[in-house]
Amino acid sequence: MAETGRIRVAKDKAELVKDLTSSDGGTGPFNTFADVIVFAAALGAKHKKRVPLGEISKREPSPIPQEQFIVRGYNTVIN
Repeated sequence: MAETGRIRVAKDKAELVKDLTSSDGGTGPFNTFADVIVFAAALGAKHKKRVPLGEISKREPSPIPQEQFIVRGYNTVIN
């Protein structure tokens, strides 16, 4: 059952999303998972490319609450 109000990450992209963040001692260019997801969404939109999620990550990064996107002003990108 899908969680409502949360943005999910594809299992095959989970490691990349984690590597792109600077949290937990990482050295990636983004501060949060939400930042990575919005960048990926904007890049996909620019190139008119959509990729189905397929299998969803069950561990890190777990589904990201929509509030994290709204607080950062990203709600126009994900809606």
